[in-house]
Amino acid sequence: MQRIICRIGLYFLGSASALLLLISLALAAGDSDFHRWYVQRIDKTLIYSPPNLKRGEVFQISQYPVAKISDHSHRQWFKRFVSRDAARLGKITKSIGPTKNRRGIWTAGRRFTTKRGINRQVIYISPALGDNRVGMLRIVFSSQATLERFRYGIDKVANILAGKQSATPVASSNNDAGRKGAAKKDGQRSRPRFDKQPLNVHITKLIYYGVIDFGINGADANYVVIALVADGRCTKDVNGLYRLGVAASRRQKPDDWGSCRIRDGRLEVRWNGETAFETVNGFYRELKPRPTDERLKGCWSNTSGHTNASGTTSLAVDDWCFDRSGRFSQGRTLGIQSGNATGHGQHDKTGWYRIDGHAIRLVYDDGKKMIKTIGLDQDGEDAQNELILGNEVYFLR
Repeated sequence: MQRIICRIGLYFLGSASALLLLISLALAAGDSDFHRWYVQRIDKTLIYSPPNLKRGEVFQISQYPVAKISDHSHRQWFKRFVSRDAARLGKITKSIGPTKNRRGIWTAGRRFTTKRGINRQVIYISPALGDNRVGMLRIVFSSQATLERFRYGIDKVANILAGKQSATPVASSNNDAGRKGAAKKDGQRSRPRFDKQPLNVHITKLIYYGVIDFGINGADANYVVIALVADGRCTKDVNGLYRLGVAASRRQKPDDWGSCRIRDGRLEVRWNGETAFETVNGFYRELKPRPTDERLKGCWSNTSGHTNASGTTSLAVDDWCFDRSGRFSQGRTLGIQSGNATGHGQHDKTGWYRIDGHAIRLVYDDGKKMIKTIGLDQDGEDAQNELILGNEVYFLR
């Protein structure tokens, strides 16, 4: 895979730069931080991006669903995909390929200019996976130096792609109009009647804050969600608050309760068992209650992952999508790699939702009902439109 990337990269460079590229191949960084990459899922496409991009850098790997094609049509399918996709990226200024290597992998490269006049490059890689199944990776990057810094991620994603077991039919080129979008709609289902009983908790204020921790793998942001209730106490047990109620939550998780206050623009917390308030050394946001029966539109996701001592890397992508009709979808995509063995799987749940202040009532299509705490960071110039559900923070896709 690295030879393919090198060959296409050389095409875009002059001879002097090409020599530097060949030298830098031997000096590339390791892949120990791949578990920290961000992963988003849009429809059935997984999009990987590294967390440590420099200002102005772009590097994104799109892993498209495995496609089922007819015999001897890989070249035609690949050419059609590249032609249609590249045309949507911008004005093509330079092209290479498609070409096929001895392992049956089709590749192509394009240099293009975006609508804002920014130069970008893209590489397409399509391996044959057997049984008339083919995969597709698209790598968009801002410069050759950026490609070199993160090329190890392409091999990682290629291994994940090769480990997929399911195949999907080839989609038409104009499938944008057919995308599921925020959530799956089903005309045969009608909006359910949501329970009208009052909530057993009154949240007076919902806050989330982020603290930067520095470890051996660099900096990581840890997010904490807290809820203030009517008696002035606050809790980190936001997931169980509506389910248990205040009294039961205090009994079962006393260490997650305490006092919170804001002084001189700083958030201070003191949890049970602590003698003094501690100032949060990071940002915090106060989240306003949402309008009754507010309808959302969009998808939010978060990613978690780690690499254990044996070298096994696992990734989990959780996402929530909502639409204006009151429908939602909740999805989880899992990936794991251990040596040469890879695995991949996903599942989705759908249903209806209704928002009421800091509460969102969920009725799943299988009959399950749930109430979760909800908040949206949409206020202020520095708002990032994060979605808070229970104790988790999700980022707009």
